[in-house]
Amino acid sequence: MDSSLEGQYANDDATKLVELASKCLQFEARERPDTKFLLTAVTPLQKQKEAASHVLMGLTKTAAVLPLPTMLSPLGKACARMDLTAIHDILLKTGYKDEEGAENELSFQEWTQQVQNILNKKKAELALRDAMQAQVCIPNWPTAFYLQALALSKLGMETDAQDMLNDDAASFLA
Repeated sequence: MDSSLEGQYANDDATKLVELASKCLQFEARERPDTKFLLTAVTPLQKQKEAASHVLMGLTKTAAVLPLPTMLSPLGKACARMDLTAIHDILLKTGYKDEEGAENELSFQEWTQQVQNILNKKKAELALRDAMQAQVCIPNWPTAFYLQALALSKLGMETDAQDMLNDDAASFLA
C-alpha cells in the first residue's frame, strides 16, 4: 500500500485507489479511464463530502492569473493566448529564410515547425526543453521567451509562463 494512504482508507479502498492511479498513468490515452469512470470509481471512497479538495489536502487556493504585460509584441501576445495558428502565421509573415552555410542545422522555420508539432502532439515538456535550448543559444531572443511561455502554459504552469512573458517585456525596456 502507498505510505500516504496508510491509516486514511481501509486496505481494500486503498488498493482500489492505487489500481485506479496506475490506470490513469497508462501511456496510451485509450488505455486510461475517462472522467466519468473516475468519478464513479472514487465517489464511494470519499469520506468528507462537504470539504473542498484543496482544504482536505492542506493546499492554499491558487492566486488569480496575472494580467499580460502591456509591452508584448504580437508574437508574445499569440504565445500568451496559446494561439498556435497565429504564432505560425506570424513566423511565416516574418519571411525568415534558411541561414546560409548551415547545412547540418535546422533552419528557423524547420525548428519552429518542429516546436509547433511537438506542442500540437501534447509533448510540451520536449517543446520547453527546445525553447530553453534556443534561449541558451541566443539569450535575449524574444521568440525563445515566447515559446517557453507557451510550453509552460501547456504544462499548466501559468504563473511561470506569466513570469517568462514578464522577463521578455522587461528585456524590451532594458
